[in-house]
Amino acid sequence: MCGIFMHLTNYYQPNVQCYVVRILWMVPIYSIQSWLCLRYINVAIYIETLRDFYESYVLYSFFQFLVEVLQGEEQLTLMLKDKSPTRGVHMWGLQWCVKPWLMGQPVSRRVSFTPDRIKHAGGGGGAIGASASSNGETNSRPIKRVEWTSPFFIKCKFGVLQYVLLKFVSAIFVMVLEMYGLYK
Repeated sequence: MCGIFMHLTNYYQPNVQCYVVRILWMVPIYSIQSWLCLRYINVAIYIETLRDFYESYVLYSFFQFLVEVLQGEEQLTLMLKDKSPTRGVHMWGLQWCVKPWLMGQPVSRRVSFTPDRIKHAGGGGGAIGASASSNGETNSRPIKRVEWTSPFFIKCKFGVLQYVLLKFVSAIFVMVLEMYGLYK
C-alpha cells in the first residue's frame, strides 16, 4: 500500500504510473481475496473468479506499461525494425512448428503534405504542387513517408489480448457453471 500511496502522491508521469498503480493493487487484492476465501468457503469460487477478472486486467495493464516505457507503439515498432533478423529465430525444435518472426517491415509508403503550406482549391487557380500562385502562396513538394509495422509486436499484442479475453471468458464460465452446480 505504501508503494501505491507514493506513486499517487508523486504522480508526475501519469501515462506510465497509472499502469504501475494498477499492477501494485494486485498484492492487496490477492491478500484480501485469500482471506475472504478462507473465511467464506461457500462463496470462495465467486471470489476467486473476481480475482481472475482483475488478474487478466493487470496482465493487459502490464503489457501497456511496457509499451509506454518504450515510448509507445510507433517508437517500439521503429526500434524493432532495427533489430537483427536472427532475433526472431526460435529455439531448437520450434523452428519446425513456427516460422521465424520478423521484427519490422515496411507496410506502405504514403505521400503527405505539410498542412500549413497546402494550397486550398478555389482561390488563385493553381494546382497542388505548383511552385507559386497568384497571391504569393507557395506550395511544398510532397513528402514521402514510410510507415512500419512489426509482425513480432503484433503477434505479442495479439497473444496478450487473446490470453486476457480467454481468462475473462473462462472465469465467467466457471462462475456460471458453479451457480448451476456443474463445476467440480
